[in-house]
Amino acid sequence: MLVLTRAKVDGKAEDSITAAYIHWGLFELPGIDLDEIVIPLETFKADTLPNLVDVQEMVSKARDSLESLASRIDEKVAKSIRNDMDAFKVDPRDASTYLGQPSFDLNGSGTHFYILPADEIIQDDIDDRDESTKATRFEKNLIGFTNTMTPEFRKPKIITRFRDHVDEGEPLERVGEKAFFSCKTHDLI
Repeated sequence: MLVLTRAKVDGKAEDSITAAYIHWGLFELPGIDLDEIVIPLETFKADTLPNLVDVQEMVSKARDSLESLASRIDEKVAKSIRNDMDAFKVDPRDASTYLGQPSFDLNGSGTHFYILPADEIIQDDIDDRDESTKATRFEKNLIGFTNTMTPEFRKPKIITRFRDHVDEGEPLERVGEKAFFSCKTHDLI
């Protein structure tokens, strides 16, 4: 997974974007301590998203970390992680040309996740809806991330949104501001 984040301080987006490459399989390795796992972090100018080469350099650092631990890891597990890393071909600079908003353009801020490969259970959780008026398991996990339904709540500093980029079409906003309960809804219940 590649994580890109750009903070906003006092209403102004920072001049840089921080990127991290994480393979969750590294955290599942028995006998490996957290301080032995390398998580590559890079900083990019806000007007220049990382490209495929930049991301591949980060993946390479994580792979080097995996190789340094190879003698203590089951070969089958290590091979699976290597295969995932080899398949991780993500180019945020190119993706920004067709993903649209929200983006890091101009004063854009927030956190973007590029997940590959995605566990099949996520797809099932997103798509498996019992009724059109009921939330999926995935939506239930995200809804309530911030408290927006009690009268005394303060507007959250983080707005939770989840966009599902299906095929080549417009993304579906699975979770957005309107998906959360409001004070009005709370009072009706």
